[in-house]
Amino acid sequence: MGEKERLAAVFVHGFASKVDTWSSFDQRITEDQDLGSVNVLHFAYSTRVPRSVIWRPDRRLPTLSTIADVLQTYLETEVADYRRVVFVCHSMGGLVVQRYLQRMLSQGRGKELARIRRVVLFATPNAGSEFARRLRRDLLGSHPQEKDLRTLNEEIRDTHAAVIRDVVNATSVGERTCPIPFSVYAGADDNIVPRASAQGSFPTVGALSGDHFSIIKPTSRDHSSYTTLRRLLLEAAADSDPPSDDARPSAAPSGLDSRRSPRRDTPSAVIVAELRTDYDGTAWEDIYHEVREQLTSASILVVDKWAYPKAAVDVVITVRSTEVVMRSNTPARVAILKVYTEHAQSEGRLFVGICAVGEYAEAAKSVIIEWLPSNIDGSFYVVGVADAVQLYEAMMKWIQAAIRRNSPIMRDGSRIDRVLDLAPDPYDIPGKELL
Repeated sequence: MGEKERLAAVFVHGFASKVDTWSSFDQRITEDQDLGSVNVLHFAYSTRVPRSVIWRPDRRLPTLSTIADVLQTYLETEVADYRRVVFVCHSMGGLVVQRYLQRMLSQGRGKELARIRRVVLFATPNAGSEFARRLRRDLLGSHPQEKDLRTLNEEIRDTHAAVIRDVVNATSVGERTCPIPFSVYAGADDNIVPRASAQGSFPTVGALSGDHFSIIKPTSRDHSSYTTLRRLLLEAAADSDPPSDDARPSAAPSGLDSRRSPRRDTPSAVIVAELRTDYDGTAWEDIYHEVREQLTSASILVVDKWAYPKAAVDVVITVRSTEVVMRSNTPARVAILKVYTEHAQSEGRLFVGICAVGEYAEAAKSVIIEWLPSNIDGSFYVVGVADAVQLYEAMMKWIQAAIRRNSPIMRDGSRIDRVLDLAPDPYDIPGKELL
């Protein structure tokens, strides 16, 4: 593979940080043989908190817009030859990238953004941060980048709204639009950028262990931040075709239902999965992504629905705790009846797995079955499991079954069978102690 045929992972640090803020990720990626096709690049810009208490106006630092212009130059020079780019951003770095995207689109250069396969945001203050106000108080003056971080900052709001409209919700590549998937995460113990600010107007935000700074300091290969970024980089590295106007679902081969045919060109098979849970489901999401990674190989790619937002979902997994299921007037009932309706509308083609996890597994399973009609056709399964190990096994079986169901419309069936023969290791389950 030529140097420029690799995936460029461009890391963008945050306020008062430097390139070495990413040293933990750098070490893990360098040691990870599966990420051998990924080149790690660093975009650096001037940002610092002064050593003296009072900020002096003669200490010039670039504003967010100026940094975005420098990033544009960096991409047009240092990263010019890469056909695939992923941004990995921490805190203010995510605002820099969003400002860059907005400025490129305002210049009618949306088609140049098509090589960006994903933007990953760790603890980015998409709705500002009260930390900026504390910073101003401590500095007894106005830091030029502090203004860009304030809660309800008008420029942040306008830029974020433009990115949501013209990037996140875009359906085609044009001069002023370019659909790019965002993966947005908040630190579970972050008291600088709260979860609501990290989410902003994005449709969802994931929670990772750690505070504002430790979220990007994975201490091991099993750290949730690293396993999360690793799977996103693997997905982007496997996507060798440049995005196009219809990059989300591709046209179905003759004789197949186009609604059930997401891209199946690289690798030879793609399964689109979706996990539905509630506010208490972070540990279950870790298990779900570990199962997807276990079943992904050179010939099968099991992606989360957010990687292919316009493609039809092959398998939906809904997980709720037994305590929530057993509660009177529980919201779990509405969520489960909703997925049943989707299954019925698909005429049984949508594979559904519903799981209640916890001490009262069998009782909760019986409650769920009582909510549902007795004449369900197609692949629709309800189970109760006691712990994370059993949940891992159930998810593995369901996604394997979805792969088998779709095998007639996939190429290279023999390689699929070999993947399905891989036995999962129930002891390598992230978060199993958290349930």
